Amino acid sequence: MKQDLIKDVILGMLPYLNNAQNEKLQEVLRYTLAKYEVTGNQNKEKYSEQNYIELFISAKRIEGCSEKSLKYYKATIEAMLDELQKDVKHIVTDDIRGYLTEYQEKKRCRGLKNGSGDRFRQ
Repeated sequence: MKQDLIKDVILGMLPYLNNAQNEKLQEVLRYTLAKYEVTGNQNKEKYSEQNYIELFISAKRIEGCSEKSLKYYKATIEAMLDELQKDVKHIVTDDIRGYLTEYQEKKRCRGLKNGSGDRFRQ
């Protein structure tokens, strides 16, 4: 939980700090928070996660995506989040790469070609 808090602070400060300052901030946060117990509010986290999904879907709707595409995007994102079991704000590129690699392997094992028989498409 402490590491998640540190990541949240670092992400919030990224636009304002250079790499050296970011590293120092991370070091100070680790040292300072070592003497504290940190707990999170799980209800707020789930609400926050849904908010990010809805913001993304709204942006895609404004871009002109069809309702069928929007439904597909939402189902795909929710499936990935269920699989990763991480807060949206803490997902990194390697998490997505790993998920996609595993997803492709599962598709291959089922004998599906790229883009065909996708479980989300209707």
